[in-house]
Amino acid sequence: MLAPGGQGALLAPAHTATYYGRPGGAYVPFADAEPTGYGLAWRAGHATGAVESFSRTARAVARDVAQGDPLIAVPGSAPAAL
Repeated sequence: MLAPGGQGALLAPAHTATYYGRPGGAYVPFADAEPTGYGLAWRAGHATGAVESFSRTARAVARDVAQGDPLIAVPGSAPAAL
């Protein structure tokens, strides 16, 4: 990882700091970025029953999160009360 060594930078979603923090790395939020999108992908012809089940479940959870406040779905990302 080059960023903690002062030799690079990486744009990452806000939840990355929560789950993938590293010593020497700093996550600096900025408010004017577009929301990060995600998608599932697997090799054509390799959609097993487990893959299809996971895909259905992931889509259902994503729909539930999208209907609520997405910030409360990521631990530690909700804005602090003033």
